[in-house]
Amino acid sequence: MTNAWRGLGVSYAKTGDKPKAEAALAALQAKATACATTCPTAAELQSAIDAISAAIGGGPHGQLCGQGKACCSPARTNAMRSTSMQSA
Repeated sequence: MTNAWRGLGVSYAKTGDKPKAEAALAALQAKATACATTCPTAAELQSAIDAISAAIGGGPHGQLCGQGKACCSPARTNAMRSTSMQSA
């Protein structure tokens, strides 16, 4: 369930819907507060909180796309692909 909230919050942030991203973040923060680092999902909750916070606060390079991978602008992504294909 935590990963679903993470994905939802990051998606909202990436599409510019900051209020909904912040709502998802607040929901996870409430769960983390209730858990007080003692529940089995404490680390997963913190990771999701960090991902949504980064997506809300950062530009294209500060956003996280699922599984903690940094997102880049399409131009940068294409440039990185070209570089990696040339070195292969």
